[in-house]
Amino acid sequence: MMNEHPDARSQIESAGPTRGRGANFLAELVGAIPDFVPEHVFDVGANVGDVALEFTQCFPQANIYCFEPVEATFHELERRLADASGCRCFCIGMGAAEEPVEMVFDPRHSNRARIRQSGAPAEQLAEPVEVVTASIETLDAFCARREIDRIDLLKVDTEGYDLEVLKGSQRMLDGGRVKVIIVEAGMNPDNALHVPFVVLCDYLRGFGFYLFGIYDQQREWTRKLPHLRRADLAFINTKSFPVYETHPAETGF
Repeated sequence: MMNEHPDARSQIESAGPTRGRGANFLAELVGAIPDFVPEHVFDVGANVGDVALEFTQCFPQANIYCFEPVEATFHELERRLADASGCRCFCIGMGAAEEPVEMVFDPRHSNRARIRQSGAPAEQLAEPVEVVTASIETLDAFCARREIDRIDLLKVDTEGYDLEVLKGSQRMLDGGRVKVIIVEAGMNPDNALHVPFVVLCDYLRGFGFYLFGIYDQQREWTRKLPHLRRADLAFINTKSFPVYETHPAETGF
């Protein structure tokens, strides 16, 4: 998820605003909202920390909370972020309820670990894999216990469990306490491993989120087809930024 330049913030500031969307999420976000300086950034499905490191470079002042439920991957995440003072790592996953779950894990491809669900397609359970147990919490409970009153930027990449993560943050969403979300989505009806694009759009629209951009678009590589398989969707909460208060919805052409 996401591919940024190493010196992301300086690249953003020197580039200035752009008209297009879909190339560089962080650059386009800060270009559109220059005063966006997040205090709390959540990386749900942090894997080994590639995106977390991008966040530290772009937002050095932020508290970055990284969640990775697979223990072997978590240790590598801790190692890679050891010198990143703003990062805090937690060996837990996020979902709609606090419970233990089984995860399908391929040590060769740690970024493909996913919750094992009943009726999973054969692709999800392809050998060789390991099945490991992981702990799941909810974002609402995590924030309440640590007295975190808002999430400025929430990244969710949980290989098909993304809607459950969002359902577990309903209190934060209802209160307008999440400003920006970037989440992985399935982009065609044949993709049974990711939450469909329209489902995520419909769910988040109910909390005041509008689609900001579509990133990291991947074609249907599993069958070598040209249409899209998945992409990252970025949403902005229209209730969180003054720009939406001063520019009412257009009524003409």
